[in-house]
Amino acid sequence: MKMHIIAFILSSLLAHPVFCAENPYPQVPIVNIVLVVDGKENELAQDMKALEVSGGCNMHAVSFTLHPENSPKPFDKMGNYSKTYNKILEAYHKLGEGNAKVGILMQSIMGHWKMNKPAEFQKIVSAKTGMELHSYCPLDGNFQAYARDCAARIASLKPDFAMVDDDTRLITGRYACVCPLHMRAVSKKLGYEISKDDLIKALNSTVPDGEKIGKAFDETIAESMYSLMRAIREGFDSVNPELPVMYCQCAEDARFSPQISRILAGKDNPTACRINNARYWHSGAQMRTFPANVYRTAIQTDICRRIDILLAETDPYPHNKYFTGARTLHSLFVESILEGCSGAKFWPNGSGIWDPESGSDYKRIFSENSGFYKELARLYKEFSPFGVTSPIPNKTTNWNPMRGFCTPKWNAIVFGRMGFPHNCARSKTNAKIFALDASIIRELSDSELKEILSKNAILDASAAIEISKRGFEDMIGVKVERVAQPTSALEDLTNSAINGPMANLKTPSSRAFEIILKEGAEALSHYKVIYDCSSSNGERMGIAAAAFENSAGGKIAVFAANVSDGKNMMHSSRKKMFESIFEWFGGFPITYTADAEMFLRAGELGDGSILAHFLNLGLDPLDTLEVRIKGSVSRIEKLNPNGEWNRVKFEAEPGGICKIDTGCETMLPVVLRIKR
Repeated sequence: MKMHIIAFILSSLLAHPVFCAENPYPQVPIVNIVLVVDGKENELAQDMKALEVSGGCNMHAVSFTLHPENSPKPFDKMGNYSKTYNKILEAYHKLGEGNAKVGILMQSIMGHWKMNKPAEFQKIVSAKTGMELHSYCPLDGNFQAYARDCAARIASLKPDFAMVDDDTRLITGRYACVCPLHMRAVSKKLGYEISKDDLIKALNSTVPDGEKIGKAFDETIAESMYSLMRAIREGFDSVNPELPVMYCQCAEDARFSPQISRILAGKDNPTACRINNARYWHSGAQMRTFPANVYRTAIQTDICRRIDILLAETDPYPHNKYFTGARTLHSLFVESILEGCSGAKFWPNGSGIWDPESGSDYKRIFSENSGFYKELARLYKEFSPFGVTSPIPNKTTNWNPMRGFCTPKWNAIVFGRMGFPHNCARSKTNAKIFALDASIIRELSDSELKEILSKNAILDASAAIEISKRGFEDMIGVKVERVAQPTSALEDLTNSAINGPMANLKTPSSRAFEIILKEGAEALSHYKVIYDCSSSNGERMGIAAAAFENSAGGKIAVFAANVSDGKNMMHSSRKKMFESIFEWFGGFPITYTADAEMFLRAGELGDGSILAHFLNLGLDPLDTLEVRIKGSVSRIEKLNPNGEWNRVKFEAEPGGICKIDTGCETMLPVVLRIKR
């Protein structure tokens, strides 16, 4: 019987597209996007070769902007792009044969931006505004014929691969299409004619059967995208059925990506998709938004977990350092690997003009760290993460195009910047400690919520109020109510054993909510209003934090403040209070303990060692890393840019504190392997 099971598993594995034929993609594919500039073919070829030789990429995708323009007959864009592509290819091959693959990016087909001379195809009509947009509707048969012809002509140029860009979408930023073509299609599916206005009302839940109508509309949206992708694949197949094709998704359209990736992939090829997690326009708080972007990455890799190859979106649009720094791009790719991406779509050069200097630092940092990325991708296969978990709902898809993903706030605002290990996972995993606010609770089913509350969870006021509304107040042991008159206050921590070293100490706070204890719950802190410099001249004003262990074995900590109240959550004394609560929950194998703004992603490897990614989100460089590690430590190694591990010194102190002799500069990842 066992032999039959093993044979079945092996046959299933070997039937997987990755094993059916030679994998057309490198182990860690890094796709360099090549801007086409007429008259600069030699310079473009030299830039491609230099980046390839330095290790900064192993694939090149020459960008063709093909959305149809002009009326009544669209310009022959493919004719001009084909001529320039052949010149680039000729110049590239004169520089010597290399191992990099050269392909073509269908950079725009439905359209990214407003057009000066739009073609006479049906445009998308947004379900949000009812207004016509600049992009073309995927259901227009004439537009599909145009896209099919472009794909056939691309295949005739004999590229090693092709890639379809993320303008091929209907949800993200567009909110679906209610043009006449889509209205006829959804009416046919419903079995009766529905008007555009009634459909929009249904999506806003203001008519009976709104969800039923919305789901029928979502199926229509999906089918319209699949029909366009089949037309594009038919074009490729008419010349080369084996041409490997990658897809680029947008975040809120991710639910369509597994099917689209399969349609586009080509005969016996693995599916490949670039997720939508770039750090666009980050001229401001590049650092502090990093943890929020991690969740955006994680939820997409979860939705696309059955796609064979996932690429990170290391695109610094508008492609210069006044907006996105090289370290921002590097740190994005490092964390994307630890969330399940095995490669990257890399766009280092400027757009619109030939401006290679604007991308010089992007190319340098990717070239220097090529070995780093490969080693991290290798280790990810045995990486088992732990930490404070932002839940990923089982139902990550949503029939209503008006709604995007929510971003759980605890990790995005607090824990992801305090050095507690950051995790994103579904409820039915080995994740043990969760952080909840109202926005993510609204995305969870009752069974998911009960599963989480039977483990360990930290809640803010909004979460406790939402849980009470859902009928699970008995699992958290408290009721949270808004106070009539908010006041400034401190918090006096109680002598509860849960508070650990913070027992009987104080932390900054402000009183907008308060906790009412149920049977079995205990107070962790009380509000105290101080009238002058004497702490004795004050008045207790209610319970600010509480703990409860429920009948399912779950340990719950509740704060009578919203997590978005950053000034009261982000404080060294509050961090120590959080540390004590997490220890009550069972703790983490590693925590960053110093008072600095640190992102930490960590997990265990197959041999029991800890892999930890530290990212300094603050402006102050650090000379050492101070962490608390459970158990004894025999050796600590640091991953170098070339992919090799170097031993680093450390000092072990009482209480599991370990001071590691390595610096940590702003937005420059430090990856350690800690052997116990």
